[in-house]
Amino acid sequence: MRSRYTAYALQRVDYLLRTHAATTRASVDRQDIATWAAETRFVGLEVLLTKAGGDEDQRGEVTFVARMRGAEGASVMCERSRFERHGDRWFYVDGDQLS
Repeated sequence: MRSRYTAYALQRVDYLLRTHAATTRASVDRQDIATWAAETRFVGLEVLLTKAGGDEDQRGEVTFVARMRGAEGASVMCERSRFERHGDRWFYVDGDQLS
């Protein structure tokens, strides 16, 4: 989760695509990610909760709050993200926006 947040902040779109699960990667629009990351200043990330995701797990969840600032002003995104492991790497599957 932290590496993907950093990739957004540094506009590393290739990394974001590589760490997206193959099962959901086709739904990701490269240009949308690049544009949003370029227009957003990432202010902070707070991981609130992790579920599974240990050395023996194949799936895990991370609940986080990300703080950003864009053209519309400050914003906060809270999400429960799902990840799956393939080999020794974790891949983002999808997430639920939380209020």
